[in-house]
Amino acid sequence: MLTHDPPCCSCKNRFNQAARHVSLKFYHAAIESYKAILACANTHDMNDAVWDELGKIFVQLGTVDHARSAFIQAIELSRDPVQRIRFQMHLALIERRNGKNQEARLILESLLQTEIHIPFILQASLLGNYGMLLGELGLLDESLHFLNESLQIALAHQLDYILPEIYTNRAMAHLELNQFEKASDDLARAHQYGDYAYLPAYTVQTQLDFALNQLDDATKTAKRALDVVWRSYLQFEREEIASLAQILAIVAHHAGDPSLALRLLQKALVMFGRARNWRAWQTAQTLQESWSVPSHKRPTYPLTPEEWTKLEQFVILLDVTDALELIEPNFAHLLDVRTFYTRALAEVCPETAADETSAVFLSRLADYGLTMVEPEIIKNPHRSMDAWKRYQQHPFFTLEMLTVEWLPGNVYTAIFHHHEAYDGTGFPFHLAGDEITPLARMVAITDTYAQSVTRGVAHSAALQEIRQLSGTRFDPRYVASFCELFQI
Repeated sequence: MLTHDPPCCSCKNRFNQAARHVSLKFYHAAIESYKAILACANTHDMNDAVWDELGKIFVQLGTVDHARSAFIQAIELSRDPVQRIRFQMHLALIERRNGKNQEARLILESLLQTEIHIPFILQASLLGNYGMLLGELGLLDESLHFLNESLQIALAHQLDYILPEIYTNRAMAHLELNQFEKASDDLARAHQYGDYAYLPAYTVQTQLDFALNQLDDATKTAKRALDVVWRSYLQFEREEIASLAQILAIVAHHAGDPSLALRLLQKALVMFGRARNWRAWQTAQTLQESWSVPSHKRPTYPLTPEEWTKLEQFVILLDVTDALELIEPNFAHLLDVRTFYTRALAEVCPETAADETSAVFLSRLADYGLTMVEPEIIKNPHRSMDAWKRYQQHPFFTLEMLTVEWLPGNVYTAIFHHHEAYDGTGFPFHLAGDEITPLARMVAITDTYAQSVTRGVAHSAALQEIRQLSGTRFDPRYVASFCELFQI
């Protein structure tokens, strides 16, 4: 029988530190800690759990292929049959997100037939995941059967933290079966047990409000959902964003703007297609076809100017992401990461703590002008003097393209400044120090970090590069604040 030394204390500490970083959504710092554990010679007994944790991080970051590989590693290394079931369930989740519903179904059905005694939380999760998958396949009665079994276990053993998902999935099934009262009751329970940021409950609630022709309530709920997403794209799946885009399209349609409605619906179609959720894609496609016939009906629910602005902001952010992804397929992920860390840094700095929205706008919009620059120049802007001059024009292109009235003035300024350097060697105006707006000085740091970690550079190496450029390219005060984010 093979034996292994117990994990060393430093690895246990790394594991705990990584868990704390995950709780703060500092995923790249956690990845480095987990990889250091895997490199240690005395961690064989915990490597399966480490790979599983890495897989869950990759799920959050949207790198599905990496997540799948990590879960397979966890399964292969696991000696504990109960843990192996947990890891297989995670693999089934990834197969579903890859659009491989039948593969996911086979995995979950094999787990449901196991004779191994498993903890109640795992039983509830397994039944709930299988019920959710059946719902996505359109097997609604069967879906409700397994969701009800999951719910009974969760309630009996006070597993409150999984109740929002169970109730929301039940509500979705009841809604599709036109059982509106049951759907409403389930959603009330989901909100009771869920937190402010549980987006699926909001989107299903909006669908229910529309089904009941409660347009006022539907619009209010959709706005709340949009506010949730506005705080951070990073914590939501693309399918959730797609569902919200579809709901907002319906809001715009009822409000009398068919052009905006179609733009939002087309965004939803693209995202559903990328997620390979063909059932949702078909629903959105049918809705689009129904709107292709011109209508002369008056708006059934006009929006306020503020509400119109929110919708326009959302669709422009989606437009920018789509346009930049034509340059680089991973640009959306880069924007997600950059925006998350810009918000995190802005929140701890007194001069920007109350300006979260501007931080989001700047992070997501600053490089829109790159879509006007030739791809070969973007890949190598220093290839010639003319190429470098062309590249330096992209902040101006961004502002030319953003012909909107709602963008805060400090964001306009920060877009001009986001490539300036603290020592005055940046572009386009060669500003230095406090001449550069605070948000632009922050984005210079978070963009460098995001560029590094999304290319696979280790967290500590990315921080080291930032520290080395402190006082030259970056404001030392913000460098210190950024590095302190990870000191836990």
